[in-house]
Amino acid sequence: MNLDALAEKVEAELTAGFVCRDGSVLYSWKSDDALHHVRSVSKSMLSIIVHLEVEKGTLALDDPASYWLPGAVGTAEEMLTMTSGRTESLFKQAAEDGSWSRGMLQPEDTAYFHYNNADSYLLARLVEQASGKKLETLFQEHIADPAGLDSWEWDHSEEGAALGGYGLRMLPGDLFHTAELLSSGKLISEPLADRMLQPKVETGMRGQKYARHWWMSPNKHPVYYAAGRGGQLLLTVPDLRITAVFLGNLTKEDMKPFTWFLQDVLQGV
Repeated sequence: MNLDALAEKVEAELTAGFVCRDGSVLYSWKSDDALHHVRSVSKSMLSIIVHLEVEKGTLALDDPASYWLPGAVGTAEEMLTMTSGRTESLFKQAAEDGSWSRGMLQPEDTAYFHYNNADSYLLARLVEQASGKKLETLFQEHIADPAGLDSWEWDHSEEGAALGGYGLRMLPGDLFHTAELLSSGKLISEPLADRMLQPKVETGMRGQKYARHWWMSPNKHPVYYAAGRGGQLLLTVPDLRITAVFLGNLTKEDMKPFTWFLQDVLQGV
């Protein structure tokens, strides 16, 4: 590892960065203690919630979505893996015309994989209907309470529903603590985490694979990660017992911290 090189980059361009191995914090820096919009890292937090509800028997991933959302096409599994046929243009149109959930029920494309927010938005509604609880309540029960989080927010759409794909705001240290608990099997059991992180789709994007609302980079030591616009990253490398979190406001090169992680953390380990 070259943590000095990592620190120089993080502290020049990001708002926070953390690295730990075997439960020991190797690097920790943040520019402030404000709530940070973690953007599409929200999708991976939603995935944890869904998998824990599946474990409870609240729903099954292969249940028809229409069982919980009348008129919806596909399954929770297809929404989690972004293979339902829904697209980002569908999400944007539904948000623009105010139809929201109603406008996302029917897919618009039969292509194999589309990274989009429509699947995440509907998945959040599905788990709410199945559990009888709001997404915020489920986040509190499954993540905030076990992790001891006091400060967080989840942005809502104009129809008053939590934005499952990108609405979560967390403190930098809290996201890192959540990542540590996830990697150590204290937030979600290791067998359940393995199922959640198992790659399902060849995305054709940067050689990356997609699991159930998580990404996977097929390196020598596979990297499983949550990623959001602006440089938001939560990464875990089970083979090496390494976990890292980066937060930023990058206007381009969103994946720059991922490259730093490969170069300065994993290289030579």
